[in-house]
Amino acid sequence: MLGSQRRAVRGSASQRSRQQPRQGQQDSLDLPPYEPPRCPLAPDFMRQLNEFCTGRINDTYEKQIAESATLLGSTAYRVNERVTNRRKVAAEDTARAAKRKHGAEDGEGDEAAAAAERAESAVRELEGEALELATQIEEAMREALDMQATLEDEKSTLRKLPELVAQRQQEVAEQAQQDRDADEEGAADPPDVPGVPTLDVLKEACDAKAAEYDRLSPYDKYATNNKYIDFRQSWHEGLYQNPDEIPLPDPTRWFDRDGRPRLEARRDDEQGGEGADEDGDQDGDEEEEDDEIQIAREKRSFRCPLSLAIMREPFTCRICKHSFERSAITEYIKGPNGRGRVAKCPVPGCNVAQMTLNDFYPDDVLLRKIKRAEQAEREATARSSDQEDDEGEEVEGEEVEGGEGEGEEDDDEEDSYVSRASRASTAKRAKTERRRGGVVESDDEIDS
Repeated sequence: MLGSQRRAVRGSASQRSRQQPRQGQQDSLDLPPYEPPRCPLAPDFMRQLNEFCTGRINDTYEKQIAESATLLGSTAYRVNERVTNRRKVAAEDTARAAKRKHGAEDGEGDEAAAAAERAESAVRELEGEALELATQIEEAMREALDMQATLEDEKSTLRKLPELVAQRQQEVAEQAQQDRDADEEGAADPPDVPGVPTLDVLKEACDAKAAEYDRLSPYDKYATNNKYIDFRQSWHEGLYQNPDEIPLPDPTRWFDRDGRPRLEARRDDEQGGEGADEDGDQDGDEEEEDDEIQIAREKRSFRCPLSLAIMREPFTCRICKHSFERSAITEYIKGPNGRGRVAKCPVPGCNVAQMTLNDFYPDDVLLRKIKRAEQAEREATARSSDQEDDEGEEVEGEEVEGGEGEGEEDDDEEDSYVSRASRASTAKRAKTERRRGGVVESDDEIDS
């Protein structure tokens, strides 16, 4: 009993002895309130700031933003393309139903018409869902561009931070001298100049950059950005079966007076259209008159200026907008030794004297145009071959029906028929040889 009491007393005493130094140690660790640094930036710190601006962290973030913009553009294209294809199928079903209604029994015709009506209703429902989804994609695209602009402003501010701190320090020193001269005339001692917190200067500079960006109009923010232009082009191409025949709306019409995006709708839609905003409203007679302006069809070469072959992996320069085959322009910039990094644009007349591989991007929009041109060429060749075969059969039939003894006038007509058939056969052979050679001559192609 007494032993347990002694052990308890010794335990409590030892516990108090252990607690006392801990309390004293805690008192010694009490720190004064934090004060931001007010000393000038050292050269080593300036070097670290520059390395941070050009480091891999920012490069990774910038690449992710660029990849997001590319994916958003391709997604908008696929969403609109899906609706376009469904509209085409529904229109074909409606046409077939109309033919069956005239040529079939009443029951079969009514059933086909009902099926076509259900298909049209499904397409209209899909269009509403697609428009809502595409609107969200467009908003996400502008947010990605805002993040890119913020990143560029922050990098620019960090590079100029030492200069901004020195400038602010000079302003504080001049103000302190003026205050001292006003209080004590003729004082010989220099005034005490308080330091300038670097963090405060950085925050003020970033806030000023953000305010400057917010003051820009939506046109200046997005419509002049190459990524947003490509996004709008992808959006436009998904709306039509033959988008090259319908011009892209002018960038000045992409936003209304209130800064809201005016999303392009199909020209044959009852609501919206080229000049409709996301609410389907028009903005006045002035913009309605712009709808009457006929814009010429865009002409662009599908051949690489270096390899002179149809581009299979187009690589477009952000600076001058000239496109090349990726392997050809890579070899051109790297040079014979494979170590080159900068080169002049090889297109004659281009003023871009320095461009690197970082200035290029895979042009998915141009690649889709090339594929559409190839498909159109194949279809046109097939139609032309069928027409030439039909013309040949007509020529033979007319020759037989003409008979003999028609006189000199009939002989002239026969010679005309034979000459026309010969020209058709020659054209057919030329197109066959061109198709075998893999040459694509589209209406959009001009000399580079």
